[in-house]
Parts: sequence; structure tokens; C-alpha cells
Amino acid sequence: MTFKGHGGNYAARLPRRATVAFLSRLWGFDVAGVLAAYNDFYPLSLPATGKRVELFGFEATIPPRSRANATGKGFRFFVSEKQEGAHYAAEGRFFIRHSADGRMRYEVETIDAPDQTLVGVRTIAASPFPSEPGVLYFGGFDCNSQPSHHSAWIYRGEWIRR
Repeated sequence: MTFKGHGGNYAARLPRRATVAFLSRLWGFDVAGVLAAYNDFYPLSLPATGKRVELFGFEATIPPRSRANATGKGFRFFVSEKQEGAHYAAEGRFFIRHSADGRMRYEVETIDAPDQTLVGVRTIAASPFPSEPGVLYFGGFDCNSQPSHHSAWIYRGEWIRR
């Protein structure tokens, strides 16, 4: 697994209840809703700097009117027919929350799995194996009221960018 994303150049302050507006600005199209931090925030000290951050997963709902623009930017979709055709971004994404001088700043990263529908990162954990220092495991899926079988996923990744 590799991490790809917008990196530090796009980090911005994210006041509470502003995730929809933040992602709409970041991605350049309307986002209808966000379900974030399903279970918890994962604290991490960045290997390169020792700087402490928190990671948390989310899923994003994309309104049908934004679908063409989002598709042109590489987004894929999971459509819930039981929720009146709600469109969810199919990629797995997570926020990185930085805290410095009393200010919160955020980045968004994507788990690169082009052949799988991930929808939501629900949990993040350090490897329990002594032979894997610095390894993180990401797991998730959200069926969003759709019948679903064999859809949960887990990816292993190493923090190499920072």
C-alpha cells in the first residue's frame, strides 16, 4: 500500500462542523456530507520529525450533480440505491490532524487501491508484530444500507513520506 494525497501544501485550519466545506474547497467540487472518525483518532509520531499528529478515517458523500467533475479528477463511486442513489467516494481516505501553537491544521490522504471499493477508513492501528516497526494497518468499508458480502478490507502501509 502506498499513500498518496495533497500533502502539506493543502493543509488548512478546519473548524468544527466544517469538513464538508473544507473538502469541497480542497477537491474543487461540492461534497454533500462527511462521516468522520468512525471509532477514534490514532495518535502518531511522524518518523522523520517526531512531530505528533492524529489520523482518522472518513467517508464522503458526493452529490450526483458533482459526479462528472469528481470523475474527471479521478474519483470513483459507490452508489447506494437504498439511500435514493447517494454517491459515496469509493476510495479510502483519512485526515491527518496537526496541532501547533494552539491551531489545528488538516491534510487528506488517499489509500491507493484502484481495483477495490473502500468507501470509508473505519480504523487505524499500529502493527502488533515486533518485526514491523513503523507499520500501520488501515481497515474499513461502509455498505451504506446496501446488501454487502466480503467487502471489509485491511491494508498494510508504512509511513514513508514525512
